[in-house]
Amino acid sequence: MKTARAIMLMLITGAVATTAAERLDLAQCIELGVRNNLRLRNAELEMASAVETAAGVRGIYDSQFSAGISHVDSGISEAGSFISGDQERNEASAGLRKMLSSGTELGLSVGATSYDADFPDIGEAGRGFDIKPYSTKVELSLNQSLLRNSFGKTDRSMVKIADYGVSIAEGVFEREDERLRKAVVDAYWNHYAATASHDVGSESLSLAKRLHESNRKKFKDNLLDETDMLATEAVVETRTAELTRLKNVRMNAHDGLARMIRVPARNWSGVEFLYPENTKNLPDEVKTLGDSGALFDKAVKNRKDLQALRLRLEQAELDVEAKGDSLDPDLSLFGSIARGASEEDFGDTTDLGDTSWAVGIRFQTPLSRSKEKSDMRKAELVKNAASNDVIEREEGILQECRGAARELINARARLLATDKASNLFARKLKLETQKFDQGRSDIRWVIETQEDLAQSRVSYHISYAQYQKARAACYAVQGVKLEGRSK
Repeated sequence: MKTARAIMLMLITGAVATTAAERLDLAQCIELGVRNNLRLRNAELEMASAVETAAGVRGIYDSQFSAGISHVDSGISEAGSFISGDQERNEASAGLRKMLSSGTELGLSVGATSYDADFPDIGEAGRGFDIKPYSTKVELSLNQSLLRNSFGKTDRSMVKIADYGVSIAEGVFEREDERLRKAVVDAYWNHYAATASHDVGSESLSLAKRLHESNRKKFKDNLLDETDMLATEAVVETRTAELTRLKNVRMNAHDGLARMIRVPARNWSGVEFLYPENTKNLPDEVKTLGDSGALFDKAVKNRKDLQALRLRLEQAELDVEAKGDSLDPDLSLFGSIARGASEEDFGDTTDLGDTSWAVGIRFQTPLSRSKEKSDMRKAELVKNAASNDVIEREEGILQECRGAARELINARARLLATDKASNLFARKLKLETQKFDQGRSDIRWVIETQEDLAQSRVSYHISYAQYQKARAACYAVQGVKLEGRSK
């Protein structure tokens, strides 16, 4: 669990990095995305806020010190009092109170009083009044709740609820972190697919230009009909227009990824993204990641969002219990013991020779607690909603696991099929070109095969990107963090 100090230090020192001309691979993109994402930083702030809230709740156990002095000078006599109106009283006191986790409130106080009053001459009748002008006292007191907050039960529940709040905030942060990593992975492979499609389009345009140049020479030598030359020229223009579209798609995907990892906009054009050179060596993880049951078993153990919802349910149950305790009558045991002295001279009051003690029991019961009852009903509604959220999330995770496993299996099958198709079209184009050069084929078959080859290569790269995204989804659905690394 991260402490508030550690989180605050991270928030203060973790300024958004600026990236100028750099070459970034997937791991570095993830690292930058996690470091710079503002939503994730807000989740950190929420986590730090929850830590501070928990610390504040624990404040019920903080020691409290109080001290004060007072001076009273009065010429007003109370009705029936044998003391005349002229009186002065000086008081000084200090106290320390502490609430224990057992619900016991302990108090220690010291005080000193000086008293000066104008007593009337009441003769023999006043000899029973022995009022000393100076007094001191040291007192130890205790108060123990027996019902409403019986032995600190409610206080401990509130502390536990606050601790759950910290764990819930951590779960939300972790899941937001996992989602961000998955989003960066998706954006990275989307850019890969857009870049590969652009490269294939560029290669296809080069093939069309070479074919057109060859046809133009043949036409000049009267070896080819003009319609064939015009056909290849039209193909060049068509593929040029398509390449312009693919370039725009690639640039948009580039800017989207750069923005996701929060590269400053002025530096977007200077960032290059690196991709694996060998796309044929694929890890065969279908057997492990394609098992939706195994994915679900791991997900229900690892998913931070599900853990957070379960904690929220426990938190709601504790809150219902605490709200129920507030409706109970209050029965408390109290007692105190003190040592002190009352003397004619202030110096003699330091000899604390006199003792006093008190013990009792206090009972209080509400006649009507409308607010507390309303709070109790709302707490029960929150608990029911939290229970529903847990069930709903578990069912949603099961669906996610089934979908992720199915998509991985299908993505790998598509990838293998498009790879095979691409190889077959490459062989067909080679043969068709040879036949055309020998005059045994028509130009339209060469053009058509070129188009088929280009489309199959684009399909392969798109399938490769989809397969990588499907792999990442299988890890993310389990709650496994997609790792980045520092540059």
